[in-house]
Amino acid sequence: MKLEANAGRVLTYLYKQYIKQHGSSMSNLEESYISTLDDGLRRAVPELYRRTDPKLSTLKKIFEDLSIRELISVHGNYKGISLTEDGFNEASKTCWRRFVEFLNNNPGLAILISVVSLIVAVVALFKSTN
Repeated sequence: MKLEANAGRVLTYLYKQYIKQHGSSMSNLEESYISTLDDGLRRAVPELYRRTDPKLSTLKKIFEDLSIRELISVHGNYKGISLTEDGFNEASKTCWRRFVEFLNNNPGLAILISVVSLIVAVVALFKSTN
């Protein structure tokens, strides 16, 4: 979904800016906010800034979505936004960490992988005895 992809890009941009300014400590999350008119944010998601009316309403929807999911906090009627602790944790996830989380949330997939491993082991056992 396009909105979800752009929301991820906005969240990643906020995370990178925070890391650049404050390092990897979460102690300054409440104090650090970025203007919604920030040029870096414009470069992170340029297609949302090209036209005024429909695209900026999409940007506001992204901010609302991230705010509802408590990944960002909004300051002063969308004049500034900042990461929350949950947003910081979500944005800092690597691909490997997302994959492990996916496997942890889907135990049926682990059972399927175990069954496939069992079949491969049994086939290897029979091949080695012949």
